[in-house]
Amino acid sequence: MFLNPIIHKYCYSQFRPRQIWVFGTIYVCFVALLSFINISIYNYGRAYRSPTSLYASLFAQFLVLELFFLCLVCPMNCCNVIYREVIDKSFDFFRMLPLSASKKLVGILVGCNLFSLCLSLVNLILCLAFGFAAKISWDLILQIFISLIVFSVLINLLGLLFSILSFKKDKTKNISSILVIAFFFMPIIQLIALDAKLEKITGFFYTLEIPILYLFSLYAFFFVLWAYLGILRRFTFEYEALFSRLGAYIFTLTSMFMLLGLFYPFFLKNYTLLPTIRMFWFLSMIPIFIVPLFSIQSFDKSLEITRGAGKLNNLSFRLMIHSNIFLGIVLFSIWIIFSIVTCRIVQTNVSYKIVQANMIDLKWLALMTFSFFLVVMALIEIYAVWKPKNEKIAYLLYFLVLLYIFLPAIFSIIFDKFDLIFLSPLGLFQIFEMKFQKLTVLFLPILLNLIYFSLLCLFIFKRYNDLIKIRKNLEKI
Repeated sequence: MFLNPIIHKYCYSQFRPRQIWVFGTIYVCFVALLSFINISIYNYGRAYRSPTSLYASLFAQFLVLELFFLCLVCPMNCCNVIYREVIDKSFDFFRMLPLSASKKLVGILVGCNLFSLCLSLVNLILCLAFGFAAKISWDLILQIFISLIVFSVLINLLGLLFSILSFKKDKTKNISSILVIAFFFMPIIQLIALDAKLEKITGFFYTLEIPILYLFSLYAFFFVLWAYLGILRRFTFEYEALFSRLGAYIFTLTSMFMLLGLFYPFFLKNYTLLPTIRMFWFLSMIPIFIVPLFSIQSFDKSLEITRGAGKLNNLSFRLMIHSNIFLGIVLFSIWIIFSIVTCRIVQTNVSYKIVQANMIDLKWLALMTFSFFLVVMALIEIYAVWKPKNEKIAYLLYFLVLLYIFLPAIFSIIFDKFDLIFLSPLGLFQIFEMKFQKLTVLFLPILLNLIYFSLLCLFIFKRYNDLIKIRKNLEKI
């Protein structure tokens, strides 16, 4: 691994004697100061009643310091590494390195963070020493550090992924804010783990009962895997979307499978059934709205697809099959299947009337969501096909989306007509009220969404016609 030239490149700047001396001195002084303060408090009897409580407190403090290295310093090194390569005009050299995408990934993660990892290793030894001195159980320490490793790898991979996705723009400040939030979220989880009771708290993945920290780590590892695959794809296909079509389908399927595993135990409990199943429906919608944003097929990609279309008369059909709208329809179909599965799961545990009520709720939710979803996917398709002609089209679409979401809600307040909220996607949160589950109330929003979708399709087909003309002209050459 250390023969990787990327590791050598970053280590050369990190392990300069002056830099090691400065940061090493800061760490030693900080550790000495932290120990002196805690020992002084113990000697004067201000807080700690026994050496065990002193060691437990030092364990917690050094654990936070470990989080500082792994979940803040290391991600900060990764989150703008590609942008720095662009600024230093060395990104083209980075592209041409005869290394696989996985070796480039390892080279960046290890090379940029090797000095920080060395400090974190020293800190880890001190942390474990205080943990053993405080007589904290091995099992709890293992749970804490497995979750720490998984979450730190996740945050580092996300930092690098955001760096790759935004290397053409200076978005490092926004990325840093995300990482800082993630950093301050982690100590809360880990410090709660110091409570010995947490060692006995378990959670369920479907019917498998496991410790709660392992459950958190399992879901974090799921995103680690997909972040890793996303980085490999971006290094291999730089100008492609983050998700391929197959990748988008698999990610949506697996994310809903993981989400269903978390909710499955609650589906078996009658007293939590109604709010739980509705929460599952809304949470499972998140992938079908987020994934298309990272799977946008560009106009150039559509032109490339038509190259092997065979007869020119079939180009329109081929474009529709490979469009972003078709992708959204397939993702929505996956959501429908999983939502129906949830109703079938609870069927054996509740009365037939409750199952029928859930199916009615799902029917109205699906109809309304699909009508809104078609409009959203049409806007994404417009962005994809019109961007080459006008790069500022994104600003117009952002403005239309904001109007689409908030204008009906504003009108519902101004005119005191609550039914107008259903013209906005915000109305989906009120769809389960029985008084609104009527065709007279929901017909107008569905009709308007279909009209919006038809109008947007006119602009989409105009660009499709342009693309077909381009392909026909290329065929004549």
